Parts: sequence; C-alpha cells; structure tokens
Amino acid sequence: MKWVVNLMVLSVLTLAACIGQTDGRSHKCITNGEWRKTDTLERMITMNSSDRHTNTLWEVWMDVRHTNSYPYTNLAVCLSAPRIDTTVNLKLTDNRGAWKGNGLGYVYQSSHRVALWRSADAEKRDTLCFRLVHLMPDSLLQGVHDIGIRLVKVRFKDE
Repeated sequence: MKWVVNLMVLSVLTLAACIGQTDGRSHKCITNGEWRKTDTLERMITMNSSDRHTNTLWEVWMDVRHTNSYPYTNLAVCLSAPRIDTTVNLKLTDNRGAWKGNGLGYVYQSSHRVALWRSADAEKRDTLCFRLVHLMPDSLLQGVHDIGIRLVKVRFKDE
C-alpha cells in the first residue's frame, strides 16, 4: 500500500513540474473518438498580461492522443490562430511503423512542434483561439481521442 501512495505523490510532482514548463495549454477530448471533417475544433488559451504585451517568441505544440486502431500513420491538420494559418502533417509512427510517443494500453500520445509565434501578434487579446480542422480523406476520422495545443516560451541562453 505504501508504494501506491509513493507512486501517487511522484505522479503529482511530475505533473506539477511539467505544467511549470508550459505557459499556456488547452486539451479537450473528441467525442467518442470520432472527428468529423466538418467539425472545427477550437482550443482557447489565456495569455498572462505580462507576456501579452511583449514580443516574446513562443513554440506552438500539438499533442495528439489516439488509439492503436487509428487507421493512418499521420494526421494532417489545418491550424489557424491570430497570425497563424498553416497546414501541418503530424507523423504518428516511426520508419518501422511503430507508434511514436508514449503509450498506455491501446492509447498513444505524441507531441509535435508545429509553429513559432510572437505574443505581439495577439493584438492585446486575453484569450487566443486556435482552430483545427483535419485534412484526412475520411469524412469521419476514428481513433483520435484528444487534441491539445500548448504554448511554450522560447528561452534563450542569455536569459
């Protein structure tokens, strides 16, 4: 029983350490793991006022959770936000066809840096809206459980 408590404490500390490294995030589940081609997923991220008024450089990351029944090796997505309008092709497998990222049971999670963005581009908004539309051939894409957006502040060596 003691090892279970220790494991829980370690998990909470690890999660807290990870959260401290990210300055903004929004993750949401996709209902029943089915993403319709006509559905635009919106992810809202609130900016700190101190970051919003600077010319800070950010990395935009997409986190994808999918099942092993996902039928493709990639996920093509159109991403739009203030001053971002791009198409990204997320490679979900390695060269041998094995799922990238971490897996637990039949669910896998991988992270992908998809853009660089400056906070000056937020035009003094408190909340940023990131819109995602899948560009895969299926009208109903199955096996994608969760899509998230994270902003990570770029830190330079002299900071």
